[in-house]
Amino acid sequence: MSRSGYCDYGWEENPIAYLWGSILCRAIEGKRGQKLLRDLAAALDAMPVKELVSGSFIRTDGAVCTLGALGKARDLDMSELEKAARDEVDDEDGLVDVAGPAAETFDVARSMAQEIMYQNDKADIWNGGVDETSAERWTRMRRWVTSKLPLRTTIPRVSSEDAARLTVEELRKL
Repeated sequence: MSRSGYCDYGWEENPIAYLWGSILCRAIEGKRGQKLLRDLAAALDAMPVKELVSGSFIRTDGAVCTLGALGKARDLDMSELEKAARDEVDDEDGLVDVAGPAAETFDVARSMAQEIMYQNDKADIWNGGVDETSAERWTRMRRWVTSKLPLRTTIPRVSSEDAARLTVEELRKL
């Protein structure tokens, strides 16, 4: 079980779980999701040291995870989110649920917050105990963020009069 809230059980009791892929796609492809991904890419690129940690938004030494990098870039108080991560425990099975507070903090769908945390932490969970370096995690997460963004985020608007005056080369630069 990771801090994302994903688990391997409960599918039979929760029919909504079968719709998860569709819910996640809509969150990633939506307006808020795409804005978050663009901001994440810029925040990751702006990091002076290209390293990410797992299991924590921000550590006392200043090291951050993917969402922590965005929080730092936005000057958010990540200590409140870390506190929420420690306080949000489901009494039934003792599992931590931090996706809700993370989704609220970053104004994104809960499913997207969960997926980003899962992607950030997954090497520690699924790679057979082989640790990933912080730099390798940064590279993997930067690649993941890029893979979720469209190749071209804006379509240039050119009037027919302007298009008639521009050369082919000038149109290609738009």
